[in-house]
Amino acid sequence: PPSPRTPAAGTNMATTATLLWLVLAAGAAPAIAAEEGARRCGPDGAACAARVSGGDGEADESSMLSLRHPFPIKNLTRGSDPRLYDEKRLATLRDTMLSEVDKEAASSGRDAYPTCWTVDPFPGIFHGVYVCVRKTEHPVPLFIFGHGDAFMPEKYFSTLDLAAKAGFMAVAYRSCPLNISCQNGTASFLEMLKVIAVFDEGHTFDGLPPVDLSKPVMLSGHSTGGRASLMVAAVKDSPTYLAGTSLAAELDKDDKRLRNAAAKVGSAIPLHPDDMNDTTQNPDPEGFRGAIRTTPVMLVTSADD
Repeated sequence: PPSPRTPAAGTNMATTATLLWLVLAAGAAPAIAAEEGARRCGPDGAACAARVSGGDGEADESSMLSLRHPFPIKNLTRGSDPRLYDEKRLATLRDTMLSEVDKEAASSGRDAYPTCWTVDPFPGIFHGVYVCVRKTEHPVPLFIFGHGDAFMPEKYFSTLDLAAKAGFMAVAYRSCPLNISCQNGTASFLEMLKVIAVFDEGHTFDGLPPVDLSKPVMLSGHSTGGRASLMVAAVKDSPTYLAGTSLAAELDKDDKRLRNAAAKVGSAIPLHPDDMNDTTQNPDPEGFRGAIRTTPVMLVTSADD
């Protein structure tokens, strides 16, 4: 493959990539979340069945119940734990984790740092996919990323590169470059499922290691791509989501090929996703509410998209 491209990343995207790296490589942010929940709600966590606020620490049970989720929702803000936003601390943690990547690579004979390139053609994906992966002959777990409207995957090089450093094969579809090309982005989630299905069917590609689908697939995406990851999680957990829409018919084609792909998803990290209550962006808002019942989701958002 050609040498990796390294587009410059903005400050906000670099911070997002750092946070995502912490989740991928060591679970540092979830550990802080658990500590925060215990600090505010007690070691038994009973009070954390309600939403944890970032203000005075009072649990807002009514807001949690209104969302109709059967599990705790924890909202970490600058007020809830400023350590999450300590840039020096994040940089130190990231450097430590990268050092561990180097040690692991040296002991296993694998390359420590990924190479990124475009695989085109890729079955069913217009313009192919952008892949970042460390060189190895061993099966690796799959990380799928969805781009935002009017962006291409190369824009998210830093995020894909970090996911690959953590041991994933990071794959980003290059189709749906504009929302209008995929039903205002409502069909973008199908591209994620097509990627899973292709690897599940045993397709191989020059330069790519085998994919280990015995391990859960991780999803992420920005804006439209974040919306797509949420829709896949909802499809996985709720067979009635999107019922009666043309998208449900796509899911059921070829002996439910894409629904079977959704079953392999283990978690989702949507970054600044679109409004799921907007019918122009989510064809089934009512079916979406409460649809994600078991798939872990970490939603990252801020005032600056």
